[in-house]
Amino acid sequence: WHGGRGGCRSTRITARLVNAKDGAPVWSEVFNRKPTAADVFAMQDEITDRIVGTIASSDAPQFKQKKETLRATRPESLAAYECVLLSIWVYDDFKEETHSRARECLERTVEAAPSYALAWAHLAQMYFEEHKYGWNARPDPIGRARAAVGRALALDPQEQYAHYVNALILYTC
Repeated sequence: WHGGRGGCRSTRITARLVNAKDGAPVWSEVFNRKPTAADVFAMQDEITDRIVGTIASSDAPQFKQKKETLRATRPESLAAYECVLLSIWVYDDFKEETHSRARECLERTVEAAPSYALAWAHLAQMYFEEHKYGWNARPDPIGRARAAVGRALALDPQEQYAHYVNALILYTC
């Protein structure tokens, strides 16, 4: 708050985004407003909009880096990606038969495309579901889930879905 004889005249907020890995600045901006309740809330909304726009922009370094990562890790065939989608659709109808089809499809996918980390992560989820729901259970579903999620993370340590499934396994078992 910058005060004078008349009290508070303006509010100044400096917002900065930095890369958590190396501390490099990503974005910075100074916001100045009069200290009325409406202006404070308007400034909050403006700051939020600017940050989200900076992070989500196709010009943002994080977005470009993720795009390159996706290009480098995409499967050779759309059939492999279809198996990943099928494993997501299990939750639409929540049937054991869909689970079985998805698991078998993912097993074929990782055999044909062993470097596809996302498929390994979804296969780990299917193995975890064997344990959780008793669906299509084969021996040692948690051991297989741990092995599959380990393979996914070894292939791509940044694979978000693999970290999610790993957290499920660690929390539950």
